[in-house]
Amino acid sequence: MILMLTGLHVNAEDRAMPAKVMMYYGSSDNEDMFDATRWFASGQYRSRPGFEDYPVSMLRARPVPFTRNQIADFPVIAAMALQEHYPEADHIKLLDSEPDLSARVRYAYSAFAEPDLPVDYYYLYIELDGTRYVVTFDRDGQTGALRKKTYRARAIIGEYASQAEHRKVFEEIEAQERREGRRG
Repeated sequence: MILMLTGLHVNAEDRAMPAKVMMYYGSSDNEDMFDATRWFASGQYRSRPGFEDYPVSMLRARPVPFTRNQIADFPVIAAMALQEHYPEADHIKLLDSEPDLSARVRYAYSAFAEPDLPVDYYYLYIELDGTRYVVTFDRDGQTGALRKKTYRARAIIGEYASQAEHRKVFEEIEAQERREGRRG
């Protein structure tokens, strides 16, 4: 009986421990991988559906909450991204009005910048002068600190299939704001 229980316990442990998880890191042209098993075994990250054959990104189990100061930086992040990618957009309006954009941010995915240096990516959904934009920014996956390296903006226009998920999120945000009687 003891041998049978020990065998069941060992088998359960074997199923609980993930297999070795190798992940790509760095820029998209890097072909090097490293052993990222500890990040998955801890439960902090899990595989991203659709990326099993090309393990370049993953999903965080529980994104780290933003601090008040980080939330206050959202208009600055959006303005900087717009200034770089859409200089014709009146990004100064974001700085002058300092809107509360806390309900307009969504976790997107995570990846490794370097071995054992996870980065969490987020989308910030803003509307400016009738145009919808998605701003991408990132945070250090260990500390939660904003990384001031990459702010990108993309206009959501037309009915492109690649933008369908973003249009859906804009609709959800706008419905929530109507229920709350505010507009971001």
